[in-house]
Amino acid sequence: MANKISEINQKQATLGKQINFKTNSGNTVQVSGGTYGWALDTSSATKHLENAWLENKSTLEAKPDIYGKGYLTYGLGYNNLTNDGIGSTYAEVSISAQRVWLYKNGQQVATSNIVTGKHSTGEDTPKGVWYIMYKQSPSVLSGSEAGNSNYSVKVKYWAQFTNSGCGFHDASWRTNWSSTAYLNDGSGGCANTPSDKMENIYNNLSQGEPVIVY
Repeated sequence: MANKISEINQKQATLGKQINFKTNSGNTVQVSGGTYGWALDTSSATKHLENAWLENKSTLEAKPDIYGKGYLTYGLGYNNLTNDGIGSTYAEVSISAQRVWLYKNGQQVATSNIVTGKHSTGEDTPKGVWYIMYKQSPSVLSGSEAGNSNYSVKVKYWAQFTNSGCGFHDASWRTNWSSTAYLNDGSGGCANTPSDKMENIYNNLSQGEPVIVY
């Protein structure tokens, strides 16, 4: 049974696997890493399979045996059978283009220029397949970054997507919004979003939604 569960995880589970993602520009990129996805817990699934066999059941609901990583530990995307498990509702972040696009049911519903993590100090926004952990409005962001060991700033909108504390937020203090700002004047890892765009971005994001960063 354990071997069979391992086989299912290898063939169907999405947690931690590389995906082929078609970008807004029409190109296909390979993205790996991150916390989005699901896999079967071998111990739990084996126990449920044994009980089902003893009770002569022909089918078994697998959802209770699914797990995930990060803030939401129950696994995500189990019912998404398209787009390498991503489905058709997601946020797309391009580091090179310094832009975010939001899609719902395959249709683009919002987009904005952004400034991601500062490249020159190694604070790049991490690439991978993440998910919106939670949303908060307003919020106070605190932590550390290169050149600032202890900061605390107020923002109107906050949507975190990595365990390390990266997320989308407005940045009223930022004056440099150029497409190359991230190289030497980027954030501490977050996706800084213009104040006049952030409300729409925030309202079109949902908890658990995939965030693909490449």
